[in-house]
Amino acid sequence: RVAGGGWIQIATAAITGPGRNGRFVSFCFMDGKIMNSQFIPSGDSQFSVWDQTLLNVVSAQPNKYGLTAEIITALTTGVSTWETNFQSSVQQRDAARAAVVAKDTERKALVEFIRSVARQIQADPNVSDSSKMQAGLPVHSSSRTPAPIPTTSPVVTIEPTQVQEHTIRLMDDQNPHRRSRPRGVMSCEVIGFVGNSHPAEGDFKPIGLTTRMHKVVSFPATEVGKTAWYRFRWINTRGIEGPWSTTYTATITG
Repeated sequence: RVAGGGWIQIATAAITGPGRNGRFVSFCFMDGKIMNSQFIPSGDSQFSVWDQTLLNVVSAQPNKYGLTAEIITALTTGVSTWETNFQSSVQQRDAARAAVVAKDTERKALVEFIRSVARQIQADPNVSDSSKMQAGLPVHSSSRTPAPIPTTSPVVTIEPTQVQEHTIRLMDDQNPHRRSRPRGVMSCEVIGFVGNSHPAEGDFKPIGLTTRMHKVVSFPATEVGKTAWYRFRWINTRGIEGPWSTTYTATITG
């Protein structure tokens, strides 16, 4: 029973249904009328406004709401204490955010300075490799490993993607599922011949170099219906060629 003569009753009911067994929900009744259990805001900022509004309203006319002086005092103390802690937490949160921003900014500047110091140490021939390792710096090799001579040839698919046009797709025969050149390879050389009979070795003409893993070759209308013959080989970064591939063919469509 509350001040003013009203009665509050609490009823509990089990929730049934898939995944809900064992859960319960409670309802509050005042003088036979259900009270909304979700009237208190869940967010702290909204709750801060709401609890002060509640205190201001009921403390102005406590008799209207059936509240004693003791309840108003306790409510005032509770609201004041919570508001103090809430404002403190907001200040600490903002300070923490500012500290993180300051930390990240300082780290970025420090990293750039450390890199410049590291470059200076790396460029000094009087600093030994062991001294660099002791300072946590990498030791760079003074000599580069030359690019290997290609020992494989490209694996190729040819598609007549447009009229009088072939799209050539290149693959490394060691990694046919990857669209990347073999290690140390800079480009692929393509030679070709158009005719209806197998060309001799000297019949192939240069088509060009490609640094990409595909190449498009176009033909004039006079070549429609004929067969295009292709061969391919890798070239490394030192300009050394690998072995020629087998001969690939495709019909020139019109």
